[in-house]
Amino acid sequence: MSNELQRRIYEVESIRAAAKVDGKPMRISGLVVPFNKRSHAIFDMFYEVVSPGAFQRSIEKDVINSFWEHKRDMVLASTKNDTLLLTETSRGLEFQADLPETTWGLDAYRAITGGYVDSMSFAFTDADMAVDGVHKKLPVMRMREATLKEVSPVSDPQYPGTKVSARSFMEDNGYQFDDNGNIIVIDEATEELKARALAEYEYRERKIRIRSLR
Repeated sequence: MSNELQRRIYEVESIRAAAKVDGKPMRISGLVVPFNKRSHAIFDMFYEVVSPGAFQRSIEKDVINSFWEHKRDMVLASTKNDTLLLTETSRGLEFQADLPETTWGLDAYRAITGGYVDSMSFAFTDADMAVDGVHKKLPVMRMREATLKEVSPVSDPQYPGTKVSARSFMEDNGYQFDDNGNIIVIDEATEELKARALAEYEYRERKIRIRSLR
């Protein structure tokens, strides 16, 4: 496990914004992350799958916030005052947030209703990860549990952070790297997964070569 803050952005449905009604808060809702769905390659190092129940313990006991574009001084909602509701469903982690009547709250609501912002990001620490297969010669990591820190609407659907933090995350979960930055397999289970992936890759290459000779 690592206590370094990690952020992810999954490709999910657009954020929904309820029509503004006088006397009622501006409300947005949607899916933050789907369960049992493989992410795209994270920094070309690994794929990730989130298990159902991964955030349940954290939702029950931790204070979780929503920020505008990750800016910690622009709080949109929080579980601390019940303006942020997080629920694990069969689909994944879903959220509902009542936005404040602040400049950034109004900006966020207008950007979402206007379709300019339609992505959600989540941040976590202390993730319990396990190797769950290989896809396109990269390990698939399953997140079994994590401490959820933040769920935030963002305009840029790219992974925040750096490749350095991704490498640190992988090292914390049992991987080592050579001088060229390539992952070194250090246990039998991962060695078997890598061998299987390599065999599948070589088999596909042979089929391509055979077809090209015909």
